[in-house]
Amino acid sequence: MSQYLINGLVLSSIYIIVALGLTLVYSILDVPNFAHGELVMLGAYLGVFLIGIMGVTNYFLVLIFAVFALAGLSVLLWKFIFRPLRSAPPVTMFIAALGLVYILQSAVQLIWGKEWLSLPSPFAGSVLLGGATITHTRIFIFSLGCLLMILVSLFVYRTWLGKGIRAVSQSESGAALAGINANRMISLTFALSGALAGCAGFLLGHVTFVFPLMGFSPLLKAFAMIIIGGMGSIPGAIIGGFFIGIIETLCIAFFSAEYADIFAFGALVITLMIRPRGLMGKLE
Repeated sequence: MSQYLINGLVLSSIYIIVALGLTLVYSILDVPNFAHGELVMLGAYLGVFLIGIMGVTNYFLVLIFAVFALAGLSVLLWKFIFRPLRSAPPVTMFIAALGLVYILQSAVQLIWGKEWLSLPSPFAGSVLLGGATITHTRIFIFSLGCLLMILVSLFVYRTWLGKGIRAVSQSESGAALAGINANRMISLTFALSGALAGCAGFLLGHVTFVFPLMGFSPLLKAFAMIIIGGMGSIPGAIIGGFFIGIIETLCIAFFSAEYADIFAFGALVITLMIRPRGLMGKLE
């Protein structure tokens, strides 16, 4: 049981990183970015390319590159795709995001094919904790995940830039009257969201296989997390993430991995029946 719980916490920390990026963009646009999972997938493929093909041995350098590369790509997507569609009906932006999903998946398949790839572990060795074996790589992933949760929360709620993002998410016109440049805040939000996606993808590539459709599962889990925690809520995304991760892990321990998603999304449905708006609110 302890082994299942520890593995679940490690995966939950990655899913929460995905959910944080997703909920930040939603708080600004009020439209879910369905292409966010493909940004996670690209982060993993960057790791495969730089480590597996180019032979780069500095894992931290690769991680930093993936973070900045996906941050830049996310800003470009905002400026050239999402921003021109802001005045259009919300369904237009929704369709554009779905189009991006297929474009990015097809581009990856053209370059790398449909084969399942893997990333080598950056750290050797493991430790025993409560009868469970934890590799140093998983310790690093969980520690980095917890650090990012803290840093993102501090950034959004304790810095001037974070206050600017929250102001724009509440009222773009009101933020403009206060002298806040809404376009800059939205660009910053997309950059942060892309950076989190790149980091999550690189970490996810070390605990699962890398393939063109790998972003779909963490995206669905992230949606479940932020719906349970409240759309646009950073603390809610973290609470919902650990909730979904524990439910999924207990299902694997007592039943089968085949039913994990059923139990996870069953918990989501029950939560929405009890609290239709989730557990918490938007960025405030």
